[in-house]
Amino acid sequence: MNRRSGIAIIGILGISCLGTSGVAWGWFGHEHGHQGGPFGPQAGAERVIERLVHPCRAGCFDTSRTCFKSGVSNVPTCVTGKCASEVTAAQVACKSGETSGCREAMNTLRICSQPCTDTIATSQATCRTTMMSCLSSCGQS
Repeated sequence: MNRRSGIAIIGILGISCLGTSGVAWGWFGHEHGHQGGPFGPQAGAERVIERLVHPCRAGCFDTSRTCFKSGVSNVPTCVTGKCASEVTAAQVACKSGETSGCREAMNTLRICSQPCTDTIATSQATCRTTMMSCLSSCGQS
């Protein structure tokens, strides 16, 4: 995997996360009249009210949040277990900055870790599908 491929993968993951966050924003964000945005003074109270009135949807978001976190949280363990020497080599090579040696070591690490990082996209797609299915089964509750 070259640097462009890595950037493309990060871009794709970012877009997929934004798509999912758009659903959450539409539900818990501006459409429900928060004063001061999603982090304003009324937002916390409004979220509590939304959760009480729509417990099914709140449960969907809680489940999907846990799903997204678990999909990402397993990757560092996978990478360090599979590519320990590549991680160490990249850490050493990059101590003095973004040198050609650092870039080469990072590229080697990306190639080694690809089976681990590929699981993020698959996991997030599954989480997104599950969340959308959950939300549609809730109806208005």
